[in-house]
Amino acid sequence: MLLAAALLLCACGGGESADPTPAQSPTPDPTPAPAAEETPVPPKAELPPAPIARVEPHELKAPHGHVRVDDYYWMKDRESEEVLTYLGAENAYTSAAMAHTSALQETLFTEITGRIKQDDASVPYELDGYWYARRYVEGGEYPLYVRQKGGADGPEQVLVDGNARAKGHDYFAAREPKVSSDDAVAAWGEDHVGRRIYSIYFKDLATDTMRDETIQE
Repeated sequence: MLLAAALLLCACGGGESADPTPAQSPTPDPTPAPAAEETPVPPKAELPPAPIARVEPHELKAPHGHVRVDDYYWMKDRESEEVLTYLGAENAYTSAAMAHTSALQETLFTEITGRIKQDDASVPYELDGYWYARRYVEGGEYPLYVRQKGGADGPEQVLVDGNARAKGHDYFAAREPKVSSDDAVAAWGEDHVGRRIYSIYFKDLATDTMRDETIQE
């Protein structure tokens, strides 16, 4: 009997009387929602002709004998005037075709970069009495490679300032510097063309000055 009573109470909403009035659906708002502002897509007639790369079959034979044909192997020569002209045409076509999204691109870029911690830093690691880390400064695009003697309270020494080193280059990437066993020289690689072809530079740590000698590419 107690079980039956409990089940009856649950069915009736915990003992309270059920409201016999059926639930009413909310009255729909007759005002239509404002349409999202859209920039019209330019008709194809307004776009420059899409560039078409010429086909020049080139056979590539693997050591095990397999042969494949690359129709666009000629684009491998990045210094070729023909390649540069073609890439310029590709960029021009893309810019024209995507021009109607320029405001959206700016919005997305601002939102994405706004979520990035501008003065972020890596977790430091200890080596031979120094704590090494990579950190960024607000407004800077490239990292600073630094170290501190003895720990976080020690004076900071900047081994490589990526922002300073990048000046004057259209492209810049640096590898983490390595310090010589006598703690006299730091060496690191820099790529200025975007092909992972690095030149090695040297810095005198005692005087905090760059050395004249380099190992090119």
